[in-house]
Amino acid sequence: MGYNFRCVNYKKIIIFFYNLFIFCSFFARVQDNSPLKIEGALLVTPELFMECKAKKKWPNICYVSLVQITAEQRTKVALDKSKKISKETGQPEGKIEGEKKNYPVKVLLCEEKRSSQNFSWQIESSDGFLLSDITKDTKLFYFTANKLIVTIKSGFIYVNNKRYLRKNLKIYPKSGYLSFGGNAYQGNFLITFDKDNIYLINKLDLEDYVFAVLRSESWPGWPIEVNKVFSIAIRTYVVYRVRQAKKCNRLYHVKNDNSHQTYYGHEFKKRNSDALRKAVEQTKGILLAYNSEIIDPMYDSCCGSIIPSHIENKVDFEKAPYLCRDYPCKYCQKCSLYNWKVCYTLKQLEKILSSQCPHIKNIRSLWVSKKDKAGLVKEITIRCTGHTYKISGDKLYTFLKKVKSFCFNIKRSGKTITMNGHGYGHHIGLCQWGARQMVRELFDYKQILAFYYPGTSFVRLS
Repeated sequence: MGYNFRCVNYKKIIIFFYNLFIFCSFFARVQDNSPLKIEGALLVTPELFMECKAKKKWPNICYVSLVQITAEQRTKVALDKSKKISKETGQPEGKIEGEKKNYPVKVLLCEEKRSSQNFSWQIESSDGFLLSDITKDTKLFYFTANKLIVTIKSGFIYVNNKRYLRKNLKIYPKSGYLSFGGNAYQGNFLITFDKDNIYLINKLDLEDYVFAVLRSESWPGWPIEVNKVFSIAIRTYVVYRVRQAKKCNRLYHVKNDNSHQTYYGHEFKKRNSDALRKAVEQTKGILLAYNSEIIDPMYDSCCGSIIPSHIENKVDFEKAPYLCRDYPCKYCQKCSLYNWKVCYTLKQLEKILSSQCPHIKNIRSLWVSKKDKAGLVKEITIRCTGHTYKISGDKLYTFLKKVKSFCFNIKRSGKTITMNGHGYGHHIGLCQWGARQMVRELFDYKQILAFYYPGTSFVRLS
């Protein structure tokens, strides 16, 4: 009776010899004490990573262990010094305890179309990088170079001109900070894709983020009490958006520009550092809530004494009753931003507006044709040769960068258009300059936040 060759599982035979080859190669490398190099990087074990991080000392060569570090490993070993290392697992013979978790924030630093071929991101770290792909069986790789150039070619990530086959790339500094675009950032970077875009995201601790935003949003020389107000508003703002992002599965929580909160890293404008840090520490974890729900605490620079409850079609006050303040803030009236004035020639206006609305040509005049009860501009009428057009106040505010708020009047004198207005921003929520004056008048941070967000209470992030 002959052999039935169809019973032979060639796939298993191939896999067996492939695994045997890998094992022999690995054993030979470990025996002669040579490091396992992968694309110019050295593999770091969990124990070595934790030990080096604690000592802030990194060897020139990192050897490979059979035990690999897992993605987002946040554990520390509770081990008595008398206990030994297990030969079977390579782990200390003791229990593993979960490390106290911080509250992470993901900030979008840069976004590009996945189809784009002509961009690069340069990331720097003085002592090199640790890289991982954040998968379940991830490995950490140590790059000795102090600069990474990330590009996209044919939909794939390239790091220093070497193709990276994974969808996600997490970048840690070996020590210190990561630098991008001239700014230094705490935490780590994540490069990831969705269907259409590629994102560069900075992931860092909540309190570090609050401190960094405070450095850009606060004003030089302002006292600690007003910075406590800002710290709580900033923290509440980002926690609200973290929860929003989780509900809609967005890859990042907030953007780094003023569409959310201005964020340039932790070294931006080295001013008031000690006072700002104290303000963050003394309000650590404190948030604003309404009926036990975290609020969306909008804020601007100067509200211009507008009554928010009179504003139409900007905020759904049924969902955010804490923003429906029915009394004015008069504390900002002495600040320089309260009144403003800008001038444009008809030619300048035509150039700006026609770039956005090509049908607008040969402007003869324009005026405010509609305001809401609060006094905010809702509609502008533009008279051109042979035609008259109407645009919303929101659009004009977007087009004309010198216009500081939605509360203004328009006057024409010859070929010059003059706009006179009040306030700086959207007129809703906390008024920063108003809060500053309230501190001068001996209000504390609790009273100030209660004034600008009526009906709210304080809760602590658990």
